[in-house]
Amino acid sequence: MFEAVYIADGKDSLVYEYLVLLFSPHYLLLSTLIESIRHEESTDPLKSNEAPLPLIKVNEEFYICSRKVEGLTIYLLFQASSKWKTNPLAPFLFINRLVEAMNEYFGAPLTVSKVDANTDTLTLLLSEMIDNGIPNTTDSNQLRDLVLVKSLLSKILNSGSELASAASKKTLQSFSNASQPLSSLPLHSDESAAPWRRNNVKYTNNEMYVDFIETVNVILKPKKSKKKVELLSSQNFDSAFYSTSTVTSSSNKLSPVTGSINGQLDFLCRLSGEPTLQISFNSASSYVEATRFHPCINIDSWQRSKDTLTFIPPDGQSTLMSYQVDLDTLLERTSLSMLGLPEFDCQLGLGINENEFEVRVITSKHHGVNKIDSIKIDVFAFEQNLSLLAGEDLSDDDEADSNNVVSAIKSIKVTHGDFRYKGDGKGEWTIKDLVPGMQPVFRGCIYTAEEDAITDSSRTPSLHENLIEVADDSNKASLKKPVAPLFYNVSFTYKGGLASGLKIDNLKVISSKGLGDSVKPYKGVRYITTTGDYAIRM
Repeated sequence: MFEAVYIADGKDSLVYEYLVLLFSPHYLLLSTLIESIRHEESTDPLKSNEAPLPLIKVNEEFYICSRKVEGLTIYLLFQASSKWKTNPLAPFLFINRLVEAMNEYFGAPLTVSKVDANTDTLTLLLSEMIDNGIPNTTDSNQLRDLVLVKSLLSKILNSGSELASAASKKTLQSFSNASQPLSSLPLHSDESAAPWRRNNVKYTNNEMYVDFIETVNVILKPKKSKKKVELLSSQNFDSAFYSTSTVTSSSNKLSPVTGSINGQLDFLCRLSGEPTLQISFNSASSYVEATRFHPCINIDSWQRSKDTLTFIPPDGQSTLMSYQVDLDTLLERTSLSMLGLPEFDCQLGLGINENEFEVRVITSKHHGVNKIDSIKIDVFAFEQNLSLLAGEDLSDDDEADSNNVVSAIKSIKVTHGDFRYKGDGKGEWTIKDLVPGMQPVFRGCIYTAEEDAITDSSRTPSLHENLIEVADDSNKASLKKPVAPLFYNVSFTYKGGLASGLKIDNLKVISSKGLGDSVKPYKGVRYITTTGDYAIRM
């Protein structure tokens, strides 16, 4: 299935290539095709030059997938004919595993010089990861037993030179000294009960840490309910000077249009031997679906209870489980409680001229969350016209619309954090280290190019122009609707709780094989909630 692996620099010049088969094509034969696709991407104004290349079709059977990593691009040539009944995502997953292995062996960030200096190790890695075109050994713990790091390879080479020197001298003492480095090298057994774990692992300090991370993705939209409020109804004022008309006050309660929560359980294990662990969750695990597990997880125990993970942990860092919570399938009240600790209230049409807007962040106290690390709200007041970006000629209607282009977003009230106008109709409100229980408020006003022109052409009014004038009702229809935010992009991060309410009730050792019954490992659990695509439409 896999034919070759190519690594190129930022200019698509070849740095390294690995041909799985003797008749696999070299990079030079495919570089013209890659360059032509790259040229099409760069000339398309709607696509970013930094975006990765799409899946490249070489012919009816062969394709190339790629991934950019720092200053390198990794290409994988593979065959996708009907006889290969495999996961279509396998090539992309393989590239991810290869990047993880290169980072572990060579260190991050990956550079051209690191690849040049470690071509021998990279060849050994790929020979183990690909067996006759099929993904073979991709687990990092297995690779560490099969492919030695640079220092151990140097020991083997030094031992070989010392053995040759001892043989030439024919001295028993030289043979004894030369054999010492080889005796300390690790041995690999294919009969290991846990192939994802290194053999004979021993630690002085036995410890295990859990990072539970959830990412909230949601689109919110206000449910508008209008209420009429009578002005000055309780006061006895002369109606000749004061109006008793009513105004409309809109209450914008946000409700989810669509949303989901992506969760991930990362585990760091430094335990001796091959112990068996068990993690028990609270009742919120009933919302978990679309689960994906590490091979170490006992699937049968999870299917029986849906709230327990039993496993022999991988050595070092690993991801035990990833899952999803579909907010669209839940009741609105339940889904609203799973959007994270901060809530948002957005109001439009405020002020005398109804051209002001307000965003309020509502946070309640949480026993596990001491602070919200960061909150950022991006205010988008308009969508850019593509004809303006392309430099096309504007018609009269387009020129009239260009007067509504936002020139500034000015803050009227900021109780917490800082607000900055970024240009192009975008403002940014940032808050750091917010204590739960506070309610930050931002109130602003949007100015257009037309309003700036009116302001610039204004003159000092004469005495009679300062008198109060009664506006004609016929002129109200000619007033333009004030520009208001179209949508908000929200991002926040905090530690101490998960949006879904999922928690670990218990983490224990149920079998201490090689660990010892008297050893009590140190445990640490950390909960992190963050946002992905979190938008509020107005």
